[in-house]
Amino acid sequence: MRQEAIRAEKRLWYLFKAGNKSDFKIRRQHPIGPFIVDFFCFSAKLALEIDGWSHVGCEAQDAARDAYLSKMGIKTIRVGPSVADEGINEFVEWFREECRKRAKELA
Repeated sequence: MRQEAIRAEKRLWYLFKAGNKSDFKIRRQHPIGPFIVDFFCFSAKLALEIDGWSHVGCEAQDAARDAYLSKMGIKTIRVGPSVADEGINEFVEWFREECRKRAKELA
């Protein structure tokens, strides 16, 4: 399933880069403290994690990671690798809208 997560990350990154003309720049594999998040929108303080099988049984570590990010004011959205299948364009637009909403909350 890690391969599926990596495939999902690659497909999402391609679409995020293609539409990165907005104010919401999205970074891939971005380090934050001791962690690296799959995708990160700095202006919205929003992290996107693609959770595959490698996260099964790691709920406590994921919760600790999310708590660390939350203390830094960063909201984490976790999704499965299936987002790269049907509806990926809609998902990318949904995530961009979440970035817009989150940036407004922070303003």
